[in-house]
Amino acid sequence: MSEDKVVSGGQPVPGATLGLVVTVVAVTIVLGSVSIIYPFGRDQGIHAFIADSMLQGKAVYRDVYNIKPPMTTAVHALALVLFGHSMTSIRLLDLIWTAATALVLALLALRLFRRRWVAALAGMLYSFFYYQFGYWNTSQTDGWIALPVAGAMLLVLQAMARSEARAPQTGSGPGWRWFGAGLLLGCALLTKYTAGVFALLLAGTLLVASRRSLGQAVRALGLAAAGFAVPVAAAFALIAGSGALPAFVESQFGVVPGYVKLRSGGGIAAWPRLLLFLQTLMHVMPSAAIAGAGGLAALVALAIRRRGDYMNLTIVLLLLVGGAASTFAQGKFFMYHYLPLLPALVIAASGGAGVLVRLRPRLVGLPLLAVLTGAVAAVLSVETSYPRRFHHLARVATGRSTVRQYWMSGHEKPDFCLRDDITLADYIRENTKPGDRVFLWGYEPLVYFLSRRPVVSRFIYTYPLVVAWAPAALRQELMDELRQAPATLFVVAHGDSTPHVMGHGLDSYRTLQQFTELRTYVDEHYEPAGEVARFSLFRLRTGE
Repeated sequence: MSEDKVVSGGQPVPGATLGLVVTVVAVTIVLGSVSIIYPFGRDQGIHAFIADSMLQGKAVYRDVYNIKPPMTTAVHALALVLFGHSMTSIRLLDLIWTAATALVLALLALRLFRRRWVAALAGMLYSFFYYQFGYWNTSQTDGWIALPVAGAMLLVLQAMARSEARAPQTGSGPGWRWFGAGLLLGCALLTKYTAGVFALLLAGTLLVASRRSLGQAVRALGLAAAGFAVPVAAAFALIAGSGALPAFVESQFGVVPGYVKLRSGGGIAAWPRLLLFLQTLMHVMPSAAIAGAGGLAALVALAIRRRGDYMNLTIVLLLLVGGAASTFAQGKFFMYHYLPLLPALVIAASGGAGVLVRLRPRLVGLPLLAVLTGAVAAVLSVETSYPRRFHHLARVATGRSTVRQYWMSGHEKPDFCLRDDITLADYIRENTKPGDRVFLWGYEPLVYFLSRRPVVSRFIYTYPLVVAWAPAALRQELMDELRQAPATLFVVAHGDSTPHVMGHGLDSYRTLQQFTELRTYVDEHYEPAGEVARFSLFRLRTGE
């Protein structure tokens, strides 16, 4: 038997078949097709414009303010390069990314549970639940980290299996797998900082649970650490080489920590936050939570029955704790913050389904059987979002509606309206020249992305200038930029108050009134040019 086909305890692992791969990818494409017509939400607009600016030659952080790690920009830039300057581009790349994630999760489930149908179920469940999240909550970094994290877990299991099989320490042995696992976790960290918890959990689990000597475990960790360091060092070198390191440090260690400290409800203690975390989880993805809980219970029962075979349960718990820690650490409990939990829930649910088939009811017990039955019913229940989304897709595909019409209908939140952003972008293109500079006092870089006009400042949104903990030096920098290169059109947003992000309840218009120096500058150099949707426009006076 090939050494690649053994796991802990020497049990065989069936190989992946073409049928498994095709099934998982095909189901993902079908379910994910509803996302092809999704527009940007606010976050996608921000990061697409940052990526577009980078492709135009600007240095991220130095020339374009950014609070996210560098991989976020890299993914959006890849989408723009592959599929063009469009709101559809990131959706196409996200569909490919999700298909790859579902397939890797299926391979991970195959290695854990050694049944192809269980593996296929894991991959399909991931796609099924993922595309329930809609336009605002997909194509988000919290979802993207699932691919490198799951890939790292798969490589770790393969490395441990080959080590236990006493594979020779060559290029085909476990060494490169440990290195690859570390490299993937490094990429996950550069996508979302909270993904670093997976690396810590993996290291701790290996040291505690490994059957090898401490020296071998340390060597494995050393290889993983070396792999982890490669993307991190490369990103650091690129940022430093572009001259953006001071600006990077300023945003990541100056403004961002204030956001991290800002908790929902103005700051609440750990235990109430835990209760809020669980309540929101059941609101965000009840079917996945119920199915995952039932599956986890079944895996616990199986581990107890086997009296010592805890590897499957350990990996599931590792993913579960890591995903929960990523969500909990952010403290805001936005819907997309729960995406890191999804891999653990679908792995547990599919593994639990396999247990349900294998164990007789008298071994499982009626209470546990009732939980599992409820979980299966929840997963198989008809979700209301898919019929509605397939209806919209069908209207566009058959020509009864256009993508623009779909974008202009709905897609509103209390502090965001896509229709208003598109309307403003149309106005800017029609009433300014290609070289005219624009400045928007608000939180909508999506308008810049759609209008394709040069901006005045690296502050593409007002967030770092108006948060409760905003450094005063940044406001002075903005004023210097405006005086040096005035904007032809100065735009002010209304009704975009986000207390859970800003730390106060003021919208952009009111923050402008409190920024005395900027308000005076606008009064002296600009004249009112009307209103477009929820935006006030001011045009630079003639001769300025």
